[in-house]
Amino acid sequence: MANSATIKRSGIVLRVTPLKEADAMVNAIDESGVFSFYAHGIKKLASKNASSVSELCLSDFVLNESSSGSLTLKEGNGQQILVKDGDLLAISTAGFLSELTKNLFFEGFDDFNPEIYAWFKASLLALKAGADPLTVGLIYFAHALSFAGYGLDVNQCVNCGAKKNIVAISYADGGYICNDCFDAEEDTKTPLLQLKILRYVFCCGKEDISRIAFEDKDLYPIYDGLEQYLLEATGLKLKTLEFLKKI
Repeated sequence: MANSATIKRSGIVLRVTPLKEADAMVNAIDESGVFSFYAHGIKKLASKNASSVSELCLSDFVLNESSSGSLTLKEGNGQQILVKDGDLLAISTAGFLSELTKNLFFEGFDDFNPEIYAWFKASLLALKAGADPLTVGLIYFAHALSFAGYGLDVNQCVNCGAKKNIVAISYADGGYICNDCFDAEEDTKTPLLQLKILRYVFCCGKEDISRIAFEDKDLYPIYDGLEQYLLEATGLKLKTLEFLKKI
């Protein structure tokens, strides 16, 4: 191919969009960020690269880069499918993580932190190993928001800085509210367990992803709150999240 260079990248496939009869546009993520490339003939039965562009597959890619910067798949080698076969909730949660990542850290996202990729990969591996899907999903949701610059302050009251007597989470104000700052006409008190879960999911490390499993009934209200918070902060509405909450 004239005026092109060959590059190698290893990452996780986020989405495959069919084009024409046998081609596809592939979105993937690695430690440098989200990237996309064109895959010719990938839908043909004889394609040697088809397995490498399966969604949520960790793969090595050899790509041709044109003078304009566009990428085309030359060769792909699938290493591992990072999804648990036969587990609908785990598969749905993995799909949610993928859609959230693709849309929140879109191609060209400023200040991409390699830890985003590390968290995404660790979360998928935890799901595949049998960790509680809804807990894993919420932990990644919280950390993804933080990496994107939309983290909530779950260490102190966002109004006065008090660390004690926290009684509510205000998504509009961006964090915890203490009893002294609580306005009964504007706010609603949050159950203590939900406040503790919020602090855990925003503050835990990657090594804690599989350490605990919270009850679904305690997780769903937090999913609802973060979903609305994401919509108001970014305009994003995720189809996979709506499906996940219905399972």
